[in-house]
Amino acid sequence: DVTTSIGDEWGELATSEITLKLSSRYKSVYPKNHVFESESGHIKEFDDTENSERKHEYHTSGTFYEVDADGDKSIRIVGDKYEVVVGTEYVNVKGTVNLTVEGDVNTYVQGNMNTIVDGDKIEVIRGNLKQEVHGTVDEVFGSTQRTDVTGKVTQVYGESIATEVTGRYDIDIKPHDELTDEDGEFDLEAATVHFNKSGDA
Repeated sequence: DVTTSIGDEWGELATSEITLKLSSRYKSVYPKNHVFESESGHIKEFDDTENSERKHEYHTSGTFYEVDADGDKSIRIVGDKYEVVVGTEYVNVKGTVNLTVEGDVNTYVQGNMNTIVDGDKIEVIRGNLKQEVHGTVDEVFGSTQRTDVTGKVTQVYGESIATEVTGRYDIDIKPHDELTDEDGEFDLEAATVHFNKSGDA
């Protein structure tokens, strides 16, 4: 089973398996099951057994697909898969989508990419995160924002920076090591420093 970041588990076949385990609905009855097998071992199977109707096509390499009596389709590819869509592709999944990639994932979008999430979004990155944006970045938060950094933070700005706070702006500097009596520090280095008090304050 694969455990997600929120603790849910879902099962999948191990990549070492060549065939899928047939469900309990597999109850072929002679002569309802029609099977064709070629000299090399390719198989086509049409099962008309009542309540166990199936369609099965099997390649001698182990790649196959099967449609069971419930309309569920199982596909097993022991090699690579290539798919080219010359036109537009539409995919609508009514249920949940579970995707596990044991290797790397590379996505290349030559146009624009739009993602809309009506619910929550959770990302867990156990390694490093690098983002490179060549254009403008706009971020809008409809509610609160919290950022926790356990290590050192370095911010470098090529030009000026402007911060506008509608309400109150608090800076709380704590000791580096709370087990000692060492005070925290706030260093401000600039050629000129201006502190202006507004008329309403």
